[in-house]
Amino acid sequence: MKSITLTLAFIVISLCGVMGNELQEMFARIQTYNAECGKEINVDSDVLSRAKKGDIDEKNENLSAYILCYAKKVGFVNDAVELQDDVIARKMSLQVTDKALVTRVVKLCHEIKNTGDNNLFSSRVLSCYYKNLPGVIIM
Repeated sequence: MKSITLTLAFIVISLCGVMGNELQEMFARIQTYNAECGKEINVDSDVLSRAKKGDIDEKNENLSAYILCYAKKVGFVNDAVELQDDVIARKMSLQVTDKALVTRVVKLCHEIKNTGDNNLFSSRVLSCYYKNLPGVIIM
């Protein structure tokens, strides 16, 4: 019985370590992608700070272009600006333990239609995630 308990404890600790490392790597990539998009697109630092907290000004064209740049780099959208739900769900699951919630939010945000303005589409999708998963670090 003791060996089973110790084995289970080891597995849980190992999984937490792996998930922790993956989460740390994700946060490092977030910083890298933000820096790269910042070099490509000039966005006021206050506007960007508010956006990172979920207050996204969809009328700000530079911010919307920045968000599209970021979404492509992180893999949330492909080059054709199609949402990559599996990537989004996997990355959100690193921070949200409720898999059913992640699945619901991914489906909900996927319902947003791209009307041809890829930048605005990306901003609206990101707004959806911030609204429905408060506290999650997306960018």
